[in-house]
Amino acid sequence: MPDPLCITAIGGENPLFQPLLRPTLAFLIITVLGGCSEIENEVIKIGAIPAFVGVADDQESRLRGLSFRKKLGVNEGLLFIFPKEKILHIWMLNVEIPLDVAFFDQDRKLINIHSMEPDDGEKSYPSVKPALYALEMSQGWFSRNHLTSGATLHLSRPPSAQAR
Repeated sequence: MPDPLCITAIGGENPLFQPLLRPTLAFLIITVLGGCSEIENEVIKIGAIPAFVGVADDQESRLRGLSFRKKLGVNEGLLFIFPKEKILHIWMLNVEIPLDVAFFDQDRKLINIHSMEPDDGEKSYPSVKPALYALEMSQGWFSRNHLTSGATLHLSRPPSAQAR
């Protein structure tokens, strides 16, 4: 018979374990997978505004995101590319800096933007429609650059060579 404590801890049925389970699992995933894939960097544009971004186009880099980063440069960020368009949810687990996230559809049109505060992953920020891309930048970056719904994301790589 399985050990009930083990099942409870893994299953998260015991309320004492629930607040610790998500951050602990994320930390373990980031620690174990941290060196497995390098995040590529590239210059993209949103409308005519350039940004220097890391590209998270596989499961490992999307899980890692901007965890444990202390700062971002003025025009630096992280572009998440997902394998298929769907309602996306982004959270701020182990992220120490305020960010904005913008969601883009398969036509690379900006759908919506959320401002996010560090909160250890307590809150989830969804796209309002199915999205294929999420772009995290320093908080206020989109408004400072007058970027709103409908702006186009321009990539430096062909769409066929994107998410894995």
